[in-house]
Amino acid sequence: MIFHPNIMAPDDGGYVCTRLLDSWNFSSNLFSFISGLETLLANPNPDNPYGTDSCTRAAQLFNSAPYSPPEHVKKRSKPIRIIKEDKIK
Repeated sequence: MIFHPNIMAPDDGGYVCTRLLDSWNFSSNLFSFISGLETLLANPNPDNPYGTDSCTRAAQLFNSAPYSPPEHVKKRSKPIRIIKEDKIK
């Protein structure tokens, strides 16, 4: 179970509190959405928790103790290559 002020527990619905979809348009992509979720996971917003008991308690904990997000894993030395399907055959 995740203890996060912006993510409901599975028993409460498991919803994620994010505005990423509010600005979704034709130029948006899945990568930017997933990056936004990753940022939310690493940087909780305890000032705007969901109204559930677990989210409110998580917000109280994050507000009461200093929090520093985890350092990101070192970047890859080589960029990820995307191979088009027609080149695989």
